[in-house]
Amino acid sequence: MRINTQRGMGFVTLFIILSIAGIAAVAGMKIVPLYLNDASVQSAFAALAKQSDPNMGRPEAKAFILKRLYVNQLDEKIPLETLKVESAPGGGKKVSLEYEARATVMGNLDAVARFSHSAVVR
Repeated sequence: MRINTQRGMGFVTLFIILSIAGIAAVAGMKIVPLYLNDASVQSAFAALAKQSDPNMGRPEAKAFILKRLYVNQLDEKIPLETLKVESAPGGGKKVSLEYEARATVMGNLDAVARFSHSAVVR
């Protein structure tokens, strides 16, 4: 007499694997846009670094970055209150920005990402 043993996974195991994959997919769909928005900020700082205005102050730097963010519809999502303009060693100005971006993953669970960018304008 042969004893039949189970081959493959059962329904409960399949359900658990699909649940974990579903949660990971939802979290990814909520978190990936934070990094896509940050890529736009990074490109704005790269364009700022190509500027050759060593006398650029905070209002000019903020207006320059705000124009770039407005094109990508990020002007209200990225807080520019923490934008700093300081003298850079070797001349020019160092423009830096540190900010946090939040995304609600599900329910009361949030994902927080911290970003930091800087560019030297000479």
